[in-house]
Amino acid sequence: MTLDELIESINPLWQSVVFVIVALCFMYLLKLWRDWRTPFDNDHELAEERNLAVGLRRAGLYVAVAIGMIGALTGPSLGFASDLIEFVIDGVLVVVMLNLARYINDVLVVRQVGHDAAVEQGNVAVGFVEAGSYLATGFILYGSFTGEGGNLWNPIVFFVLGQAVLLIIYEVYQLITSFHITEEIEKGNAAAGLAVGGILTAQGIILSASIAGPFVSWTADLVAFAISALTGIILLLASRKVIDWLFLPHTTLQIEIERDQNVAALALTEGMIIAVALIISAVI
Repeated sequence: MTLDELIESINPLWQSVVFVIVALCFMYLLKLWRDWRTPFDNDHELAEERNLAVGLRRAGLYVAVAIGMIGALTGPSLGFASDLIEFVIDGVLVVVMLNLARYINDVLVVRQVGHDAAVEQGNVAVGFVEAGSYLATGFILYGSFTGEGGNLWNPIVFFVLGQAVLLIIYEVYQLITSFHITEEIEKGNAAAGLAVGGILTAQGIILSASIAGPFVSWTADLVAFAISALTGIILLLASRKVIDWLFLPHTTLQIEIERDQNVAALALTEGMIIAVALIISAVI
């Protein structure tokens, strides 16, 4: 290997180190902001109380930051400096929008449940819902940052529309469920929270695929988004029924969620739902 070849092979390595450091800085800034805005000591809850709800909330948040930011690194490189600037700009937008998603969760999605109080009390169900919402938002932002021809309005518009779709699928899921899903989450039913968090994540994956790629026009992109959103809602909810019949042959999702609060069964179900979402996202 010549010296030039050695330098060329090292360049991607140190560049990746820089991007990792920048992403970690954004995650840490977000940690400081959320620590300040949360009415309890998050570090104490994690380290001393072993509060899984706090861990789920924070894990979903930090993974969502990475998912959203790597959208800037897809496609052809414009040079390290240009890529880094775009990465930082997208990072700012990701942090702002994930914070907004947090308040949308509180006010619109599981509105009867005070999220901070529930998480402090160790409500794992709320932790699952928040993690799923963050991951879904991260995927939506990832899709909006990929491709060429767009501008800063793209992530803003698709963030707003994406949150609306997440709210819709939550309400539709609650409507077709024979028990009150929000009440189960409020009571700390982790299986119910995992069910909601999983379907939100799956819908986010589908929406991400519909947004990703070169910007064509607002009309074309919004129509594609609407079709994908409707397709995702229908197929994901239909898939839940099929998964229920095929993979839980001796029970039902209603029994496993409402009566047994069986997180193991829901882990299987939500894994299958996300698998379905990945297949749909590869096709649309």
